[in-house]
Amino acid sequence: MLSESEVDSGQVQSLGSTFATCGIMNRTNNTAASIISKEEP
Repeated sequence: MLSESEVDSGQVQSLGSTFATCGIMNRTNNTAASIISKEEP
C-alpha cells in the first residue's frame, strides 16, 4: 500500500497537470477569440 505522503504527492502532481492543461486551453481559447473578433468588420 502507498503511504499517505505518496498518495498526496501523486494527487498534487495530477492536479497540477490538470490546472496547467486548463491554463493552456484558456489561453488558446482567448487567443482564438481575439483573432475571431479582429476578423469581424
